[in-house]
Amino acid sequence: PLVSAQSFGQNKATTVRRDRILKEIVDTEASFVNALGLCIKVYLNPLIVNPASPRILEDKLIGEIFLNIQLIWKLNCTVLKKLKATMTKGASLLEVADHFLKLWEQNSNVNEYSYFITHFDKSRNLLSELCNPKSSSFNQRLKDYLDGLQAGAAKGMPLQAFLIQPVQRPPRYILLLTDLLKHTAEDTPEYAKLEQALHKTKVVVEQLNESKRTSESVAKLNMLQTSLVGAPEGFRLHMPAAVGGSSPRQYVFEGVVMEAGNAKGSRYLYMFLFTDILLFTKQMKNKYKFKRAIPLDDLTVSDIPQNETGQMSILLTWSSTIHYEEIVVTCRKAEEKEGWLGALKTSIAARKK
Repeated sequence: PLVSAQSFGQNKATTVRRDRILKEIVDTEASFVNALGLCIKVYLNPLIVNPASPRILEDKLIGEIFLNIQLIWKLNCTVLKKLKATMTKGASLLEVADHFLKLWEQNSNVNEYSYFITHFDKSRNLLSELCNPKSSSFNQRLKDYLDGLQAGAAKGMPLQAFLIQPVQRPPRYILLLTDLLKHTAEDTPEYAKLEQALHKTKVVVEQLNESKRTSESVAKLNMLQTSLVGAPEGFRLHMPAAVGGSSPRQYVFEGVVMEAGNAKGSRYLYMFLFTDILLFTKQMKNKYKFKRAIPLDDLTVSDIPQNETGQMSILLTWSSTIHYEEIVVTCRKAEEKEGWLGALKTSIAARKK
């Protein structure tokens, strides 16, 4: 059958759009690789190849700031080389999809990104602390070094703007591949291969995000453990596996509530929700006094409708060794109550799966 003029025009427009997306994939990859290369050449190399005497930064701090950026750069240099070769030969969608599949099929590549993304916040905070005149760790020579390079060879870009790019790159792949898939006919081998590449990239990005969440949770647990006083002997927040489950304990939510109805009247409590327990404490400056820890497997949560006084309360019930116990906690704002209800019910439901 003859192709209508309208259909021909649509197909041509789709092809033009697809070619533009392919060009954007290569161009943004080149920009990413060039940015990391500039960061290494301008900011990193002078600190390690020909360091000043005395040194501006010791090797340990250099590693904690720049992480494995050199390995990420080498990895993506290879990706860029393959993409450019494909475009030179004729922009094969099958080959482009294959490059992304092979990128994430190698665990070493995923591990390099995971290491960088997991440690990025710590790197950023360390850099901010070292360059803050009000910090006890302030390094005037480092600040002068970075300011001078930013104004000169780094073309106005601060070090932080370079270091965040490996964190942003994998999610950008999802956007580009989604757009490319949208402009590819569904009944073609190219569509199927691109769909595989997009799915694999989404799985990896979620894996990277989960790795980051786990790392942040461990850091939070360790920090809380040092701030917790009066806990029973042997009580540890950081556990390799949650009680009764195969997953490690993770931090979920926290906040101030008011306990109502006790003999001494109402009192403020600070609650921490983890994936397997609800921890009650009393906040004391920079410390938290242990009150009780309730396993989520034993906990029931009930919403108490708002009464005439405007109180926003939640009923918590749990089984102890000999009987059921309960406590009514009141939140200060409606959004705080909704936050607690959502977090508690979701965490309890997750324990039952």
